[in-house]
Amino acid sequence: MKKIILLFLLFIFILSSQAFAKEKDLFDELKEWEYNVMLGYKGMLSGSPRSASTVSIRAQKRIGYPFLLGVEGEAALIRNMAYLKVGVPFSVRLGLADRVKLDFMVSPGGIYVNNTSRRVQKFAGAGTIGAEVKYFYKSGYSIGLGINYTATTNHTDSCNLVSIVGF
Repeated sequence: MKKIILLFLLFIFILSSQAFAKEKDLFDELKEWEYNVMLGYKGMLSGSPRSASTVSIRAQKRIGYPFLLGVEGEAALIRNMAYLKVGVPFSVRLGLADRVKLDFMVSPGGIYVNNTSRRVQKFAGAGTIGAEVKYFYKSGYSIGLGINYTATTNHTDSCNLVSIVGF
């Protein structure tokens, strides 16, 4: 667990450093898109009480302020169960302060769950709702926290608490 935390802190430091931000300015033509990497905690709400670390990647295009639309993927390993989710997030962004924004998100999609010990695979529909608070330290670059709830058709509902790095 300590190794995961140290790697996570190193990852945030690298992504938020000014040197990295200056290099990313080469891609100004892609500024209509916002990319987020999220690392955090996934708590399964049904079945036996299991929790895991989760990793998510999201790309959203600004379709007109305050709306964003894109694609996302999430992965988690919960003991003997692999969990993968793909969704199409739609977000509404509200300004709280000068550089602080609040995003409300809805994401329909699907999940794949593979229980490796029982050799059981399941596909299901999924719907996610959530909120994220982001601090934009430079135009297009942010750090933040988010919480979301995912309901599924096969009763593998979960709640995530994540830290966010955006670029």
